[in-house]
Amino acid sequence: MNMEPKKIAFVAMPFGTKETGFHPGTSAPSEVDFDALWNLAYYPALTRAGYLPVRADTQEGSLIIQDMVAQLMLADLVVADISIPNANVYYQTGLRHGGSKQACLLFSADWASPVFDLAQIRRRTYTLGPEPLQSEDYEQIQEEIFQTVSTLDASRNPVHELIDGDSLAGGQSSRLKEARDAAIKFQTDVRACRLKTNAWEAKRAVLQMLEEYKAQSLPSYATRELFGLIRDVLGWQALIDFYAKLPDESRQPPFFREQIALAKCKTGDTAEAIAEMKTLIAHHGQTAERSRLLGWFYKLRCFELDSGREKTLALKAAIQHYEKGFKLDLNDYGCARNLLVLYPLRNQVGDADAAADTAAHILHVCDHKELLNAHDKWVPATRLLVAFHAQNIDQARSLVDSVALSGLANWELALCIEFLELLVEQIPRESQDAFHKIIDGFKYDISIDQAHLMKSLSVLLLETGRDYRKFRTVKARPATEGEKIVSTVESGRETVNTAAAGDYVVANQTGAKEQYIVPGEKFKQRYSTDRKLDDEWSLYNPLGQVKGIEVDRSILNVFHQDGSFYIIASWGEAQKVDEGDMLVTSLPLTEKPEIYRIARKEFSETYVLLSG
Repeated sequence: MNMEPKKIAFVAMPFGTKETGFHPGTSAPSEVDFDALWNLAYYPALTRAGYLPVRADTQEGSLIIQDMVAQLMLADLVVADISIPNANVYYQTGLRHGGSKQACLLFSADWASPVFDLAQIRRRTYTLGPEPLQSEDYEQIQEEIFQTVSTLDASRNPVHELIDGDSLAGGQSSRLKEARDAAIKFQTDVRACRLKTNAWEAKRAVLQMLEEYKAQSLPSYATRELFGLIRDVLGWQALIDFYAKLPDESRQPPFFREQIALAKCKTGDTAEAIAEMKTLIAHHGQTAERSRLLGWFYKLRCFELDSGREKTLALKAAIQHYEKGFKLDLNDYGCARNLLVLYPLRNQVGDADAAADTAAHILHVCDHKELLNAHDKWVPATRLLVAFHAQNIDQARSLVDSVALSGLANWELALCIEFLELLVEQIPRESQDAFHKIIDGFKYDISIDQAHLMKSLSVLLLETGRDYRKFRTVKARPATEGEKIVSTVESGRETVNTAAAGDYVVANQTGAKEQYIVPGEKFKQRYSTDRKLDDEWSLYNPLGQVKGIEVDRSILNVFHQDGSFYIIASWGEAQKVDEGDMLVTSLPLTEKPEIYRIARKEFSETYVLLSG
């Protein structure tokens, strides 16, 4: 595979839809959708011309340079759209003209009237009339950009045509070239790591890269990129270890502090995550995102605790910080969705009214986004949450298809399922089944079946998995044919199974005291009788062993997941899998081995690693 990096084209242009200042009825439109110009004209044209297009609000260039100034200095080409007076675009154009000898190409609509000195510099124009643009109009603009860029001498910029480029800064030019070359090598190394399709090869590649760069003083963009690479390939604990070795000045940017707080939460230390986020807010101020994260940390802390005053205080703190984030950004309904779930859990005087007000606001935001044609993929799922909160099963059913087609990633839909399950718990028991059917449908849509599990994991599991034995006794009883058992672990509702004749109901002696169904033959192979407890239950000693592998970032990457996902268990029901859980297969292996999930906490309470 050719790993040579593409040339970089940085595009300086307005974001979103902007007014032009022209009145309706003139030859110019009253507003321009610059995002559409980017997606349908600039990006495809520059890609065709052999460039990697980068815009300040996109992630396409995150592997190159995160700092905007560095992007402008080091890019092979800068394209600026100066159709309307825009301070950011003018500023970026000025930086490029003054700081680099390489090309800065100016584009504008044919009706534009650039101000100040930019009006004296040659620019290329494209036709942009007052009527809404059709696909063929964008194709024409794209072609004009492509033809111009393809014939451009990218080695010069119009300002430096007037001066001797070498006089700009003596040895500065060579230093910039060195910095650019280093950035390109770094980008190539990162890209090579991310292109590894084998999880273990990716791990080795990242570790080698960290070894190569550990003695270097990396710029902030490189450190930031390494943060993302380590998180995605090596996992959260590796990110914490990397952060701890950074120089003090490199550890201070808020982005890094936010990521470390998140990492501590992901590794199970919610108390440290809370402390880290509070320190960050004290030094860098409150934002809606930081309030949301702090609310999330407290929510997890609440769910970790069994009962008591500390659990109550954690719930109140979660609500408090979600309310802060909600007030800081009324158009971001991330905090509001959590409040919809948490108010009923707290159930204080006024919480029912607060939840109803929150639901009404959420729907208002959804209406507003749809009115603006914002294409927010979370709108259908958010409306579904409100329908569950209102216990409106007809409305919930009407939203199922739109949620399924909304474009949510599997991990995002898994997050939505978490909310829905919490809301179902607040619905009268006799009405829950209908809502659970909706949730189960989503689970099946995103679940990985046994065939895919075995194909993707069997080699990894057999070669790198470790052997464990179950050490804790269980309670068990003969099941009644047709009875349903809902398995609930510490992290929530796990699965539901229906008993067949001869099956057993097994109750683990863990904190969650989860129950599940085991087929009769499997039960006899895995357990031996200890003693009878009462007319119904007996105590059994476990005989079984398993081979297991922990779900870390590398396993998530195998399945192209970014968070929780679902698998189809051998009995046909969906099981949720979280990072840190165990995927196991029973030993000795059978002709048709099966892979199933055991939650992290319950696994630590019931299994022990076999020596050797």
